[in-house]
Amino acid sequence: MSLASFRLHNMALAMSIALTMVGCGDDTTPVYVSPAEVTIQNPDPIAPKNQAPIAKINVIDRTEDGIQLSAIDSSDPDGDGLKQFLWQIVQAPASSLLKNSMFNSAEAPGITHIEADQSGEYTVQLRVYDGKIWSEAVSHTFNLKAKIKPKPDFDLVRQQYERYYDANAKQALTLELDRAATNTTVTCELTSKPTNSSAISSIIDAQHCGLTPDQIGRYQVTAKSYSHDGRLGIDLYTFSVNVTPYSVPQPLAYTPSVIQYSQSLKQLIMLDNSSSLLHLYDISNKKSFAMGLPLIGTALGLSADQKFATIMQDGRLSHLDLAQRKLLRSISLGSTVSYADAVFMLDQQNALIFDKNIAATSDYDYNSNQWIYTGTLKYALVALDTGKISKKSITLKGLSSSTINRLQFIRQDDVTLVKLNQQLWTLQQSNDAIALTQVTGTQAFEQCNSNYYDDKRLSFFLANKGQRLFTTCGDGYQYNPKTTRLNYAGKFKSHIHSLDMNTALNRLIVTSSNTGQVEEYDARFLSFQRQLPLPMTNSADHQQSYSSSARAAFYLDDQGKHVVLMKVDPVMGTTNEYAITFSQ
Repeated sequence: MSLASFRLHNMALAMSIALTMVGCGDDTTPVYVSPAEVTIQNPDPIAPKNQAPIAKINVIDRTEDGIQLSAIDSSDPDGDGLKQFLWQIVQAPASSLLKNSMFNSAEAPGITHIEADQSGEYTVQLRVYDGKIWSEAVSHTFNLKAKIKPKPDFDLVRQQYERYYDANAKQALTLELDRAATNTTVTCELTSKPTNSSAISSIIDAQHCGLTPDQIGRYQVTAKSYSHDGRLGIDLYTFSVNVTPYSVPQPLAYTPSVIQYSQSLKQLIMLDNSSSLLHLYDISNKKSFAMGLPLIGTALGLSADQKFATIMQDGRLSHLDLAQRKLLRSISLGSTVSYADAVFMLDQQNALIFDKNIAATSDYDYNSNQWIYTGTLKYALVALDTGKISKKSITLKGLSSSTINRLQFIRQDDVTLVKLNQQLWTLQQSNDAIALTQVTGTQAFEQCNSNYYDDKRLSFFLANKGQRLFTTCGDGYQYNPKTTRLNYAGKFKSHIHSLDMNTALNRLIVTSSNTGQVEEYDARFLSFQRQLPLPMTNSADHQQSYSSSARAAFYLDDQGKHVVLMKVDPVMGTTNEYAITFSQ
């Protein structure tokens, strides 16, 4: 009998037995039924479990003998912040002391650097932890060549280096290898520096290394040269820094309440705190021009090209051409509506303002321990060329309050976000209406507000073409516009007064509310680069100089130069004084 015939015979026999049992069924004989006749009671739904995070390895730097890895693209499906980044070298060449070495980082983005002690193949594993569960391990394999470590030759560097102090930058030391030397690599290490200095040395290329001091004082640099014949040259270069990195502060005759920078016009745009004036500070000639307003301005919104502005006042909205320094129109908003203290220019012809009060019903959310409102948000679209006001409304679920406080509109490139109290929403415009979609993965950001120096200051900052968002507490979040979700992605060491990004240098400049100083960070990994202490400011009331704090800083060009708005806090009866200084 063939295999197929045997299977058919067994199938027929089974069916025959089943039919016989059905026909002879009694109280004790089981009766076989088809699956279609069986009803299964579904169990109660099970609460969703925490999902494991997903580890991902990125190579951020690679040399012949070393590799630098990052876990910045690791994520968590639940939106939880990643707490730990565990690296382990699971494979290494024979005699290598690195095998089974583990590196654990508790700070995003979980960077580790591996330098070969033996030539050969290495494999490193990464696991990430969200505070509840570890991810599966991911691996990356690479080959490294260990460097030869020859004996030092203390004469080599002295013969092959030109050592000079860069008089143009005034703050940069550059050690340059003699052009006649070939097949030689130079490295620099900062071996001594002043107290509280965070300066580091950097390798510019194979023949140059540099250092930018951040404190006045004495620095020592150890320069090393690896030559083609295996000799190692060492030299020490000591120098002093006696100047600040900033120009002499220029006092302002007014107190700014709101400040923004127009990159296209190269002007600081500032509302006057005590008079109905808008000040345009020209970066090129360092002169300030005052434009008259009908009333004292309370909020400022710039157009996407930064050449036009809308200014909210008490019951009025003014539209200005900043390039022509001209007030185009002053529009009465009426006295029956209480508008929230912010304005947003949707485009060159239309401005958006929100009603401060929300007609809402509420339910208590025990997970977040707060009242969650579902209500009608009223808003107005203002045609800036005609002054016509079109009032509309939109229903939103998930609000944390029935009154709008600390409203903020945020725009960078194609990303537009709105902060309503503790919630973050995306804003889309369609014809003559707007749509708001809540961003998920956010936390209670309002806790950062205790660090504000006044209530009008911005609380969110965008960088990296709208893909990275920062709070005043220094927390960084990766924003995905496709899923409208935030994932935790790193933290500054300082709280933030203001933040600006230079895309050409891939750097962030921050004015710190902790130190009052100006700090620079690498924009990719939020790694601290340097702190730039501010110069002393002369007081107009007393013939003395006082220390200052930074209120805002903006990049001026792709060379990294920037401008800083400084404030001298009241000392010995002085009034609040503001000044502007430029990096040299």
